[in-house]
Amino acid sequence: MKKTNQRLFYPQKVKRQLFCALVACAVCAIPVNAQSGTISLNKSNVSMHTIMQEVEGQSDYTFFYNDNQIKLDKKVSVKAQNATIEQVLAQMFKNSGYTYKIVNNQIIVSKANAWLL
Repeated sequence: MKKTNQRLFYPQKVKRQLFCALVACAVCAIPVNAQSGTISLNKSNVSMHTIMQEVEGQSDYTFFYNDNQIKLDKKVSVKAQNATIEQVLAQMFKNSGYTYKIVNNQIIVSKANAWLL
């Protein structure tokens, strides 16, 4: 029986596979910027709660607010086609008496004068 010199370990192949795995991990680790996404809405005279649900459904954002301070039954109109989250929120909160602050993927809503404290 003839023995062949078979190698079980190929350094070049392992290096190549390791490099490919590291590149794949690096690409997957790059965060996707949710703020670059767009939102399309065409709502007239609907509650702020309805707009918030639409925004949450079309984006990775979540609204945070105090139920005792923020009344979501106010009627607003938002017309936006492929708009940024900032553009949609500016329309939504215009003349509402509320303001917002975006922190990561959270939209914190408060009374307009609450940020002055």
